[in-house]
Amino acid sequence: KSMEQVGNETFYVKGIFYKKGTKGYAVTKQPQGAIVYGLPYMTDVVTIGNEAYYEYLGVLYKRVFVQGEQAFEVVGELVQ
Repeated sequence: KSMEQVGNETFYVKGIFYKKGTKGYAVTKQPQGAIVYGLPYMTDVVTIGNEAYYEYLGVLYKRVFVQGEQAFEVVGELVQ
């Protein structure tokens, strides 16, 4: 999948979130709770507590299943 719609006017492409505006698309902050179906190839796995999360560009994702299909939910940001 190339572009996924994750909100009313929010889209996701290769780890970056975009908001649709009057002049096209602009990069936007990741929406908390957004569900995406593909993470970029260079995504890292980080362990926080006993939980494994996926991190790309500082955004943390948790693996979830939506109607039996693997997906990833935005759960926060990795604080450096």
